[in-house]
Amino acid sequence: MKWFYSILILSFLVVPIAFAQDEGIVRCGNTDDPSDICTYQDLVETVNRVVESALLYIAIPAAVIVIIIGGFNILTSAGSEDKVKTGRTMIQAAAIGLAMAFGAWLIVETILQVLY
Repeated sequence: MKWFYSILILSFLVVPIAFAQDEGIVRCGNTDDPSDICTYQDLVETVNRVVESALLYIAIPAAVIVIIIGGFNILTSAGSEDKVKTGRTMIQAAAIGLAMAFGAWLIVETILQVLY
């Protein structure tokens, strides 16, 4: 099981970096052109990109993996109430965490829409 967690952690570190190489998170001030300065709008867009990237590349995959592990615990419980309870708790925690992450995203999006 340690190898599974190692691969999981490695994928969370490598996959976002690979996708971030396309455009980058900060899209201003990257050239030597003096007219390419960062503005308030660029800050708002950067915050939006960071929150969306965290949700897309960390929260959703983590929730899916926890739900799969919880389901696996339920399937392999062999009548053990403790394993069924553990699996059910994992699935509930993943669903609550995902709802909280989407709620945070909604709050940030609303605030950014008001400010921008």
